[in-house]
This record gives sequence, C-alpha cells and structure tokens, in this order.
Amino acid sequence: MPARSTSITIENHTSHDFVSGSGGLAHGEWNSNIPGVIPKGQSANIGAESNGFMTGDEGVVNYKCDKGDLAFNFDNPFIGSPSYGASGPDSFNISTRGGEEDQSHVTYTVTEKLGHGHK
Repeated sequence: MPARSTSITIENHTSHDFVSGSGGLAHGEWNSNIPGVIPKGQSANIGAESNGFMTGDEGVVNYKCDKGDLAFNFDNPFIGSPSYGASGPDSFNISTRGGEEDQSHVTYTVTEKLGHGHK
C-alpha cells in the first residue's frame, strides 16, 4: 500500500458535458485513468498515489465545457494535512467534501447556480 493515496470523484450535476479530461502530477503517479468525458448528470472516479520514499501525491485534473474550464486540485502530502481546491466557470458552484486521511477519498460536486441554466 502506498504511503498516501487520493481517490477522486467528480460529480457533474450540470446540464453540460465535461470534455477533454487531462491532468498533471507534481508528486506521485496515477493509479486510474482520467476519463476523457464526464457526461452531464454522471460522475467519474480518478486516483493517484505516492510512488517514492516519504512522499505524497499532488496534482490537478482538468476539464472543459461550453461555459469554461474546470480544475480540481489535490495535495495529500507525506507530512501535513491534505488540501483540496477547485475552480470553474462563474455560473457553477463546486463543493468539496472528504479527504482527511492518508488514504483519502475526496468528492467534488459541480452544480449550476440558479439563473444560469439550472433546471
């Protein structure tokens, strides 16, 4: 078992498909592939883990949609507390929950703000 791992769920509760999935790591390695698309109303699971002595995992998962770009950041260091963040179009809300353990699971939930295409 790696010293640190991060299991990521991205929930797309919008009326837009998230496309062109990509990512980058500052530390660690991917342990599951980044899906190219997260269709509207669906979710995707992605994972990263540490791959060295006394290291953690840190990176970003990126998507695009017709409203703009989305970025989901994670940092699960060997020493210190995990941290998570996300950015996206102004018409979206992105909430983050979970991710407090060495073997973390974090969920990003993306919804549309009222008055911005929300149904």
